[in-house]
Amino acid sequence: AVTVDESRVYALAGDGQLVCVSSSGELHWQLNMVGDLGGAVKNVDAGEPKVVGWGYCWGPLVDGDHLICTPGSVDGAGLVVALDKTNGKEIWRSKDLNEESTYASPIICTIGGVKQYVVMTQAGIASVAAEDGNLLWYYKRSRPYSDVVIPSPVCLGDHVYASTGDGCDMIHVQKDDEGKFTTEK
Repeated sequence: AVTVDESRVYALAGDGQLVCVSSSGELHWQLNMVGDLGGAVKNVDAGEPKVVGWGYCWGPLVDGDHLICTPGSVDGAGLVVALDKTNGKEIWRSKDLNEESTYASPIICTIGGVKQYVVMTQAGIASVAAEDGNLLWYYKRSRPYSDVVIPSPVCLGDHVYASTGDGCDMIHVQKDDEGKFTTEK
């Protein structure tokens, strides 16, 4: 997957190799989702190698000075990471959302006045704060998706919609007076 931001191009290969190059092809930085970030993709009948499933295919998300990626993890490192888009250095990691990556790209939205990144998991839909990667809410389905999760979610106002090969969910996200988020289908 490729993301373009002004004169920089961010390209992610199936094996998890992420590069940042200039529009003329000069390499600025590179890292690997697995080797450098301890990443893992949910393996849904993909065979070997188990850690990358069918391969990384989500698109990196540029938000201001940050590059939002979902390397995933199985060791508590966290699903979502914010990198400095100019040098690839880690800014924060969503350590309280410890899931393997899916194939869906992260999206940005504002719900309840809070800027957040919404991501798909094998069990449902989750959101982390854009400010620090802390988990804001997690809608877990009554049964996890049984097949690969490829489509990215869609956010409109305080509703998030997700669709996969074995079902769809429209959830309503609300923030209470204490700043806590809840979800309902």
